Amino acid sequence: MRGTNNKVISVFDNMDTVTSEKTWDAALISAGAAIEAVDQVMAGKVRNAFCATRPPGHHAGIFGKTFHPEDKRKACSNGFCFINNVAMAASYTLSTYRSKIKKIAIVDFDVHHGNGTQEIVEALMKPKQFTVHNDCSPFSIFEISTNKYQPWLDFKDGKNVLFVSVHLFNNTPAESSDSNSSELPSRQDVRSIFFPGTGSVDENTRETDAEYPGGILNVPIKPGEASSVQWRQHFTQTVLPRLAKFKPDFIFCSAGFDAHEKDLIHGADDTGVNEFDYEWLTEQLQLTANQFAQGRLVSVFEGGYNINLGPISPLVQSVAAHVRSLNNTHSGPLFKASGECEEEEELGEGFAAYERF
Repeated sequence: MRGTNNKVISVFDNMDTVTSEKTWDAALISAGAAIEAVDQVMAGKVRNAFCATRPPGHHAGIFGKTFHPEDKRKACSNGFCFINNVAMAASYTLSTYRSKIKKIAIVDFDVHHGNGTQEIVEALMKPKQFTVHNDCSPFSIFEISTNKYQPWLDFKDGKNVLFVSVHLFNNTPAESSDSNSSELPSRQDVRSIFFPGTGSVDENTRETDAEYPGGILNVPIKPGEASSVQWRQHFTQTVLPRLAKFKPDFIFCSAGFDAHEKDLIHGADDTGVNEFDYEWLTEQLQLTANQFAQGRLVSVFEGGYNINLGPISPLVQSVAAHVRSLNNTHSGPLFKASGECEEEEELGEGFAAYERF
């Protein structure tokens, strides 16, 4: 395949991720920008930062390609990702600034589950097994299993890192699928599964686990049940209270804007989220950072694809709202889980989210 200026473009996996001769350079710049943002924040030059870079990263796992929990043959599609930018920056922060940063929260609000980030965080908690089934030919079939335990700093990383993902989730294959098959659904069946098909509540860290309140918090939403009000409720009732309980020293955002109701990556009726919801959410996360992390927040660009109409497109308007809220959010009144609004000094270590509709 050839792209602009007759440059060679090759397929990186068997589904959607392609490469060109400058892809790896762009991926390195994207990851490096997130690390530079961390340094700027930690040096006190800025309170927060947004990295408007591509390619995205939250589908990239330990081996680059992320393994599906039920995939016995090979890794999943990369979803346009090569390096997990937010995980790279988070691990750098925990290691480089260990005297100041003890706990890190990663909040992913892309419409797709951050399966790569989850895979990396899971390997902080305990050895994680990967099994690859290679069928080179009808006469050569073998499996390779390996365990990966990759802490960023030390054995306490599992409880000092919290990964949150709020995403659309529907992993029910088409009716024609063989429910007894041990393999992933065919490409035809995958169309009925909302990519990447992971991120159920069954994957969450439980309150009885040693890592809690760190670990994994998935908030899956069925397509068609993500109106503006419903989407906000998932954050006010589940995500923000968990962040307040965790008390992070640094917050990272995997900022995907493809949950916008007019984005082209999902069905027309799947969500009712708009740019005003992104502005509201950003305010909640920045206020949480203000209370627990001295305002330290770095947001890294993930998904968002509708650029029709240029400066007034859904993506541009969403990013503008996100950056505007990062710039304008102050330490004001905080919204308690009970629904009562009190002044910050009266709230203490309570729920750090200012509700403004």
